[in-house]
Amino acid sequence: MKKGGVLLITYKFPPSGGSTAIRAALFAKYLPFFDITPTVVAGPFMAGDPRDEGMAAEMKGVAVHRPWKWDLSRLTAPLEKRLPIIRRLLNFFFGTVYWISWTYAVRGFLMRLVGQGEKPNAVFLTAPPFALLLLAETLKRKYHDIPLVLDMRDEWTINPFFEKVRSPWKSRVEANLEARAFRFADKITCATQPITEDYMRKYPEWARKFETLWNGYDPEAFNGIACYRKTPALSIVYAGSLGQPGLSSTPFLRAVEKWLSLHPDRKKQLRVKFYGKFFEDREYWTVRLGECIEFHPHLPYREIVQICRQADFLLLTFENTFRGKHLAPCKLFEYIAARRPMLSVIPKGESGARALIEQYRLGTIADVEKEQEILEALDRVWTTWQAGDFPNPDLTEPLERFSRKNLAKRLAEIFREVSRGPACP
Repeated sequence: MKKGGVLLITYKFPPSGGSTAIRAALFAKYLPFFDITPTVVAGPFMAGDPRDEGMAAEMKGVAVHRPWKWDLSRLTAPLEKRLPIIRRLLNFFFGTVYWISWTYAVRGFLMRLVGQGEKPNAVFLTAPPFALLLLAETLKRKYHDIPLVLDMRDEWTINPFFEKVRSPWKSRVEANLEARAFRFADKITCATQPITEDYMRKYPEWARKFETLWNGYDPEAFNGIACYRKTPALSIVYAGSLGQPGLSSTPFLRAVEKWLSLHPDRKKQLRVKFYGKFFEDREYWTVRLGECIEFHPHLPYREIVQICRQADFLLLTFENTFRGKHLAPCKLFEYIAARRPMLSVIPKGESGARALIEQYRLGTIADVEKEQEILEALDRVWTTWQAGDFPNPDLTEPLERFSRKNLAKRLAEIFREVSRGPACP
């Protein structure tokens, strides 16, 4: 490991694509600009993972180690349709063994590094999967002089539905694991401000450890892409997966269906385009909306940012049943960098995403639970598109604030702070 090296532990890393991999990947890309050399320890490429060879090519200068190569999904995926109950049982029993084994494989890799005289200056561990937090205590007890930074991309026990979806005994076990991991961490970064604030309230004795390190966008990916040009049909683009709990397209698409029934003459001039995994019923919505809806596979990061740049409006939607308060997904920051207005169909209450959308005037917002508001938002979107009078807010501050390069600079400063090193250049 080179001088100034840190060990970056993440389960997903290119060639795996998607938002789960991109946070760690772009930290690894930009940390060397600030004299920090990352060595990545990652999990295996999983069957069914989207591939991003372009992002993988950008990681060629980064040392990546995969000490555990067994892919559990190759065993369980064939049972998805035929024997779903058996698959869930296998995931439960083998999954527990799998994650414990993987964390110990990572621990063994670190021990070999230290044994070879290549002790890292710090360890950065990003979760979920939350099983990775098992490493926190074991690493710090053995190597108490190596600073540990935990990175919470999502919330764990402060999820409002945490206890509702777990048995009481499992809730207690996981809460204990989280507290022990936080106790041993030197610093805890969180991907949104609401996550930071709620964890500070839950653990006031460790409040000083928490800091928000937002998701962001890769400024290089937006260099040189074509400028927006109005198209013959209004295009509303969603980039990312949909269909998981709380991330349903149904409220929005039902409103679109009703809106088209009220304005049948607009059917030939509307295209709602989804890029990424769509876990809901494609056939149903294709029948209901016809040529007005399109489904596309996951695309590499640089390709999807070009598509976002060409969209008339960018769609953000999620429900109030799952992480609404804490959610500010990666796509939000890529939408900002694309400089296209947003159509946000999200919960009315407090959320990390809503606060940023309102602060920077990023587009129109409708309550996901009120169809009439969505219909009115669609009317505003249509009127804006027809007139070509798109909002043009000053995005200088958010583009600076959410640049992944600048966020990597702050992470480099954190490494120096916990290591009591010199200030970041």
